[in-house]
Amino acid sequence: MHADFRNAFNSDDPEAEFQPARRQRSQGVLTGAELRKYRADGVQLAYDALQTGWVTACCVDDLSETQPDDDHIWAEGPAMSQGLRLRAWARSDADRFLELLGDPDLWRFMPEARPEPFDRTVAEALIEVSNASNHHKVRAIEMQGRIVGQVRLKFDDTGQAEDTAEVSYWLGRSYWGQGIGTEAMRSFSAMVFRDHPDLRRLFARVHCDNAASLRLLAKVGFENKRPDPADPAWCLVDLRRWRA
Repeated sequence: MHADFRNAFNSDDPEAEFQPARRQRSQGVLTGAELRKYRADGVQLAYDALQTGWVTACCVDDLSETQPDDDHIWAEGPAMSQGLRLRAWARSDADRFLELLGDPDLWRFMPEARPEPFDRTVAEALIEVSNASNHHKVRAIEMQGRIVGQVRLKFDDTGQAEDTAEVSYWLGRSYWGQGIGTEAMRSFSAMVFRDHPDLRRLFARVHCDNAASLRLLAKVGFENKRPDPADPAWCLVDLRRWRA
């Protein structure tokens, strides 16, 4: 047993459970109380994509030599509840794509303008683009066999560090406030980190008035909210990979 781990159980210090150096990675992700304590104390944290949660950056990594091969992991990311799964868009999804994105309210906080006209031909073209590029990965969010939204990974081609990429999502209005986006983004972020080992940081760009999306991303683990230098009406938040 590692000395720091052994001492955590032998200590008479009531704060021992909050000692970051005494924690093993296999103990799981941090609780809400631990997160609040460590952040208040300025302890460096890291996001553990395997366990989909936060750990201390200085914890003892006792899992690296015992991880299963990728062949034993579901290809589309960690399993989700509510009958959710992530899959590629298909041309046959064009009507559903058009139905969801035909809601003007959905475009209020979108970074792109709504296409005009927005018809089935445009929907089919956008679906084709979503599957054709090698600088992004787009997945439909499916709930109990019905598409409810989308997640996207975009590799930056404007000079950003190669270890950084952008993630985004949208949900049909009927599915807001049900925890679907949180679970989908948590699973997608874990899948991205797993499938792209060179990535160290994901960032999301959110309109500063979109409080619901900022709360959702905070639940997933995104932090370090700051203004986007390119447009102060937008905010940036980060999710960092677990570093062994």
